[in-house]
Amino acid sequence: MDKYREEIMVELKQLTKEKKVLFGIITSLQLFSNYRYFEEKENWGDSRVLELVIEDTYQSLHSLSFLNKQDIYQQIERVDSITPDTEDFSTNLVSFALDACTSVISTLLFILDNNDEHIADVAIYARDTVDMYIQEKDDLSLIDKDIEEYIENSQFMKIEKAKRKQLIREISLLNNLDFGNIQR
Repeated sequence: MDKYREEIMVELKQLTKEKKVLFGIITSLQLFSNYRYFEEKENWGDSRVLELVIEDTYQSLHSLSFLNKQDIYQQIERVDSITPDTEDFSTNLVSFALDACTSVISTLLFILDNNDEHIADVAIYARDTVDMYIQEKDDLSLIDKDIEEYIENSQFMKIEKAKRKQLIREISLLNNLDFGNIQR
């Protein structure tokens, strides 16, 4: 397990199940624009489906009556149907879209089994998106032996990791589950 994942797992322990789901939803919303951009550039996908699944998940959280197992499996199938396969596209935008979809699926899987690994995965997908962005922005080569250290020390990566931890802290302080109380 990587160090960041361990740190996120420790941070997540302070949250209730509902607050962990809120973390997954907010992070998924933050990744959603990447899917929409991929859809526009590649003329593939359906961001409306992803948006509706996120909205349905939030509504079930807001009403404090989580979706039942059958509904969750249907939602996962809906997202899976619009999740791009990285082998089918030559653009790196596909990785950003994939991270957006898998963050939603991981949030739904968490609702099913209450396994914190799924919510930690959501934070990892957000980190991976920033990792890929840095590689693209700085035209990094995967064969460069110092690439991991370079990315780790990037200001973008430091901000991303701090942002996820700050989001967990803000959610932990909430008395009610309302998006209006969270700075995105």
